[in-house]
Amino acid sequence: MGDYPDWTDLVHLVGTDIMLAVDIQGAYIMMPVDIQAQYVNVEVDIVAQTIGNIGIDLAAQSVGDITIDIAAQSIGTLAVGIVASTVTLDITLHASDITLNIDIDAQSVGVYLQTEWETKEGHDKNFRSSGTSKNWGGNTYFEYEVPAGKTLYITGVSYAIFPDAAADYDHHLHFWLEMYQLLPLNRYVDIGGEGGGAIMLTKPIVIPHGKAVQGKITNKSNVSCTVVVCAWGYEI
Repeated sequence: MGDYPDWTDLVHLVGTDIMLAVDIQGAYIMMPVDIQAQYVNVEVDIVAQTIGNIGIDLAAQSVGDITIDIAAQSIGTLAVGIVASTVTLDITLHASDITLNIDIDAQSVGVYLQTEWETKEGHDKNFRSSGTSKNWGGNTYFEYEVPAGKTLYITGVSYAIFPDAAADYDHHLHFWLEMYQLLPLNRYVDIGGEGGGAIMLTKPIVIPHGKAVQGKITNKSNVSCTVVVCAWGYEI
């Protein structure tokens, strides 16, 4: 018998279609794949507890809607850089505590102060009381109880005193102005002076629901006078 050929020699197959059934058993297999095509769709399913940084580079004239759904107990810092002439963002946030740092860079931006905004929304409150023919110790006051579910913020008060008789204008016209909460008693404003004036409160007087506020002005001159007290703010 002659010698068998050496089957370890290189085998060169030439044909149009070749199908080989391959059974591969091993722990690790590396197979180089060369794909030559204009379009390739590759479906990737990633199942893991932790995924690192995924870099996404979009370079196109137009990008359609991108829907992002993030469900997690904790989200760190999301850096978003948008370079475009016009951007419209509809954002709905549902969380107990959110801190937003907003930087507005524009030619014209209208910003309302809190008091201006509440007045615009129809939440402003105004109070006034006046009394005539008040001798020394006589007074006039307003009282208001905050309804359930509301909080009153008083941001300013004004006051005036003037004699009932023209001949008494050469007297000192002293008054005492008070602003306080009832039950329990919390005093907020005590002003003594002559003639009248007004003050804007840099720290509003806050009256919670179910409590009453009272503003009172008392004549402390020795002639009969008319006394007036006013206050204003908003209720939300």
